[in-house]
Amino acid sequence: MDAVIPIIRELTATGDSMMWIVGPGDMVSENYSRGIEEPRVHGRYVTVRAHNWLFHLEPEIVARIEFVETFGDLVSFYVRFADADGQTLLRAYLPRRHDGEDETTGGNNSFEDMKGRYAGADGVEYVRREVRSSRGG
Repeated sequence: MDAVIPIIRELTATGDSMMWIVGPGDMVSENYSRGIEEPRVHGRYVTVRAHNWLFHLEPEIVARIEFVETFGDLVSFYVRFADADGQTLLRAYLPRRHDGEDETTGGNNSFEDMKGRYAGADGVEYVRREVRSSRGG
């Protein structure tokens, strides 16, 4: 998929206010983008490095990229990279909109700009999901 490296490059350029979640399943690693560097491509892998963590990703195993916006009890914006089996490999969460911003406008310019450029390309889509709290009221 051609969009993997350009999207990762843009995500790392958004600065220190993102959270990267690496890994599928019950065991994941949550990492803040403090000190994040431009990704390095070497051989079959792209390496993303920040102040105190790094990960290696083989772009060839990414079969799907989703620009996900959640609404309801939890509002968030993230980019999800998944393999051919639909397993999440990586999620990059962009900063949430500030309280009082109009929820209908997107509220996150980086997310909206990237979504506008990439969604609809081969294997890249926009997904909007409702998230409700599991707590009883």
